Amino acid sequence: MRGGPAQRGLSLLLGLAGSLLLFSCGSSSLATPQPHSSASTASRTAAAQTTLHAVSGALLSSDRPSYQRQLSSQDPEFTATTARIFDNLTVMPLRLLDFHVRPLARELTAQRRALLGPSAWVQQVAVTWQLVGDSGPAQHLLWITFRVQGGSTSIAGTSDGPTDTGSRPLWLVERVASQRAGRVTVVVAEGRSTDVWARRGKAAAAAARHHLTAGLGAGWRGDLVLEVPADRRGFERVLGVTPGSYAQIAAVAWPEGPDAATAAVRIVVNSDLASQLDESGLAVLLAHEATHAATRSAASPAPMWLVEGFADYVAYAAYPRTAGAAADVALSTVRSQGTPQALPTDDEFSATNPDLRLAYAESWLACRLLAEEFSAEQLNRFYLEVDSGSAVEVALRSIFSLSVPEFTSRLRGYLQKAAQGR
Repeated sequence: MRGGPAQRGLSLLLGLAGSLLLFSCGSSSLATPQPHSSASTASRTAAAQTTLHAVSGALLSSDRPSYQRQLSSQDPEFTATTARIFDNLTVMPLRLLDFHVRPLARELTAQRRALLGPSAWVQQVAVTWQLVGDSGPAQHLLWITFRVQGGSTSIAGTSDGPTDTGSRPLWLVERVASQRAGRVTVVVAEGRSTDVWARRGKAAAAAARHHLTAGLGAGWRGDLVLEVPADRRGFERVLGVTPGSYAQIAAVAWPEGPDAATAAVRIVVNSDLASQLDESGLAVLLAHEATHAATRSAASPAPMWLVEGFADYVAYAAYPRTAGAAADVALSTVRSQGTPQALPTDDEFSATNPDLRLAYAESWLACRLLAEEFSAEQLNRFYLEVDSGSAVEVALRSIFSLSVPEFTSRLRGYLQKAAQGR
């Protein structure tokens, strides 16, 4: 599943209005902000930026002593968390890690100020980071607490920002392991096999590359980044979605940043559902998501039936023995309720739609019809034209000499024959 327009809008809104907490994800009520002179605000902002620059340099060079020198030990609960985050960030193949202090600041609660002292404050920070294999940078907003002691500014905590409801980097959610194999990078919950997920990712990339033609994915070099949280809760926290709202989604190609056209697009796996699939099912799932990543479908203007149907077409073309069960979802509905009157709407791809599997199956069969009655090359060209901004009606007429009603009529006949076993 791609991060569709509605999901992207929600993710962006929460990512900008909420906050992501570096090193831990707690929250506390905030005291009323106190005024500061412009000079003092500029001074402490500059000091915070200097500290963060040192932190990013230490993390990129895996220099634990230098990293620890930027951290306050005033809050004992902070130490273990910062150690875990150092371990996570230094095990991953980072290409970029940059912190930029933003002008929004908060004051501490009385309880936290009693612990950290009168010099402490909370500052909003944008973190930009990129892994080897990422299609672009990921970006998140964080709230970081700073403290001045002996003339030096250090990081003193991360539990003092507003309650976070936005997406969170996996390295903030839990302890991870990572591996780069060929053109695939995997970041998985500790205890899961990086070798196994790297092998699966490489197979998915190969499947997508083999079936993308007509210039589709021309800018894609075959790189994939997979994130595999430990469970559904971690999956939902990485996506920043309402708990339970993605319970029937096994994986998603997700843009981790405010601009879906340029952000890192990673395949994020729902381990609770993925663990119920055999290797063939996982292969189809990842080939589908790899197609989304290769075509950057999160930013596509194409309707969801074409985006999801095409990704399924690629996946089932790569693994045809698995296609029967997916077809049965649509064909059994045809037998009991008749053929659909129209192609699935974007609303039917809502993650909470109880008939989501039917929308996927009908969309895949619509794409398979075009490939069988015309050619896979023409299907790829059709997707490319719509993805490039052409209306579906225009592209159908241009490539297949069909109007939308004619295509819908053909699809109904195609489904009826398949349902009758003809």
